[in-house]
Amino acid sequence: MNHNESALHRSRYSPHPGTAHASAERDTYDDVEQQRERLARAEPMLSILEQLSFSVMLLNEHRQVVYANPALLRFCESSALEEILGLRIGEVFQCRYSVGHTGGCGTSTPCRTCGVTNSVLAALGDRVDSRECHIHSGDIAHDVPISFGIEALPFSLAGEVFVFVLIDRTASEGLEFRGFAGNGI
Repeated sequence: MNHNESALHRSRYSPHPGTAHASAERDTYDDVEQQRERLARAEPMLSILEQLSFSVMLLNEHRQVVYANPALLRFCESSALEEILGLRIGEVFQCRYSVGHTGGCGTSTPCRTCGVTNSVLAALGDRVDSRECHIHSGDIAHDVPISFGIEALPFSLAGEVFVFVLIDRTASEGLEFRGFAGNGI
C-alpha cells in the first residue's frame, strides 16, 4: 500500500459524521452472504478454522460478521452462522450500547473506549491489535458483563478487505489476557 492509499484507508475508518465514533455504514445481508460464499471458496482456510477450539470470526470492511467458527457460535449461544451473519460483534453479544442504537455497534459515545470496536478499527487501518474487552450485555437493570481478549488482524482476499478476529475467553475466567502472541499462538 503506497502512502496515498494508506492515508485514504485510514481516513475511511476514522470517526464519521452522524455517529459518535465509527461508521454506521453496512453492507446488505445479500452482500454479506456473497462475501461469505467467496470466503467459502478459500476451502483450506475455513476447514482449519472449523477445527479450532478457540473462537474465530471474520468481519468485512463494515465490521460485519461474514464467518464464525463453531467455537464462536457456542460462545455467543447461536445455533447457526445465519443468526449472526451481517451483525457486528457488539450486536452478536447484545451489547447495551449497540442494541437499539440507530447506528449499531461502534457508533455510540461509549464505543469510543470499546476494546472490540477499536481493535477492529485498528485492523481496518492495517495494524494487528490486541485488547481486553468488556461488553455489558442486556439493559442496566439486567447487566450481564462479558469479558474476553480480542486480537484483530487485517487481511485481504481477492481484493476485499477483511478482519480476522480471535477471541480469548480466558479473560472471562478472570485470567490475564496477553494477546495471542504472548500466549504462544
